Amino acid sequence: MNRSDLVRHVSRQTQHSQAQIETLLDLILDEIATLLLSGDGTLTIRNFGRFEIRHRQGVTRRNPKTGEEIKVPSKRAVIFQPAKSFKERIND
Repeated sequence: MNRSDLVRHVSRQTQHSQAQIETLLDLILDEIATLLLSGDGTLTIRNFGRFEIRHRQGVTRRNPKTGEEIKVPSKRAVIFQPAKSFKERIND
């Protein structure tokens, strides 16, 4: 399923237009991104999971073909940790 499929599916279930659902989805995703980029950097959605930004240290890797060392810089990454109830739903 992609974004268009999701919008179409939610539109059918809620009897709202696809344009309304698209706007709502944009607003929600923008708010999630804004929250994650703010100082707190954590969003918890009950019975679904937690999104947070974590810092990943820079590392040195080796190119398997040439043996050359490559430095991978440190960066921030978004991590999703599913809630216990969500994990249980997946595994049932």
